[in-house]
Amino acid sequence: MTEIIPSLNHWVHLMSAIIWIGGAMFLGMAVTPILKKHVDPDLAGRLAAGMYKKYQRIVGILFMVILVTGGINVHFVRIRLGGELDQIYISVLSLKLVFVIILLTLFLYTVLFWSPATPDKPASEEEENDPPDTRFPFQRMTVFMGMLIVLMAAILKHLHL
Repeated sequence: MTEIIPSLNHWVHLMSAIIWIGGAMFLGMAVTPILKKHVDPDLAGRLAAGMYKKYQRIVGILFMVILVTGGINVHFVRIRLGGELDQIYISVLSLKLVFVIILLTLFLYTVLFWSPATPDKPASEEEENDPPDTRFPFQRMTVFMGMLIVLMAAILKHLHL
């Protein structure tokens, strides 16, 4: 019975991360290529902007849930380990938090400064011929950083078993 609350908290934390990373991957791997290939560029830009605006609202909520449940997770791990976290755990957690801060910074930048009229710059030569309004800002960086965060989470989970 004492593991129900920590387990539920961890589940909410993981589900929030899955929804957030999965959404970024879906936008990058499915939506963007379809918009580029099958939709008129003007309409594609408007669709991309609308989808990204909705995604931003969801991600904002998910970030808050992830930060709160992550702090609670650390609390339960500290209790499980008898009140102290070892240096390796703290180092991996710190690296994970650096990645989270980078993602939070990118998210806040897009909320405050990005609009369909000012899309991000092309990430590769392959994208230079594509209409810029069909890309979502920092989509590759978001997916890459999210995957690193999930890796750090897996390492942390196995450090305190």
